[in-house]
Amino acid sequence: DLHDMDRAVERIRTAIENYEQILIYGDYDADGVFSTSTLIRSLRLAAKLLGKKSKITYQIPHRFDDGYGLSKKVIDKVIARNPKVETIITCDNGIVAFEAVQYAKMKGIEVIITDHHKAKEDGSLPETDIIVNPNRIDDQYPFKGISGSVVVFKLFLEFAKRYLPENYDDFKAFV
Repeated sequence: DLHDMDRAVERIRTAIENYEQILIYGDYDADGVFSTSTLIRSLRLAAKLLGKKSKITYQIPHRFDDGYGLSKKVIDKVIARNPKVETIITCDNGIVAFEAVQYAKMKGIEVIITDHHKAKEDGSLPETDIIVNPNRIDDQYPFKGISGSVVVFKLFLEFAKRYLPENYDDFKAFV
């Protein structure tokens, strides 16, 4: 029921199939660390089960040096550490990262946002193709109070249901 869920699942499958370098960008709080862990474990398991060797890394911001969320400074750090990164998937952040998303696009990096925080009051969203967030104004998900970790968990349950149904319980175990 989450808006853009279908697109996110399809895009992640394509990224894995094409051996793209993916970076997970989380947050430094408990929800951010757990959602990052869930997302990286799910992505790596999906790649393994699909017989692919995708390069999947992650980065958690330093609370004082990087601050909250995706920023131009963080994009530069990502590129310095992973110069071949093609896709950044955020978890527990990104819904208000307007400048950072534009900057990443300018650098040739796609950004997929998974978040649960509220969007701007006017409903505007960063200019990226995929945003999975129950708190989007245009999202009909019935419970707006889910965490970033639950957003990521639901994303990979849907992924497993479509592409790895025989391994669905392996993904369910990430709860």
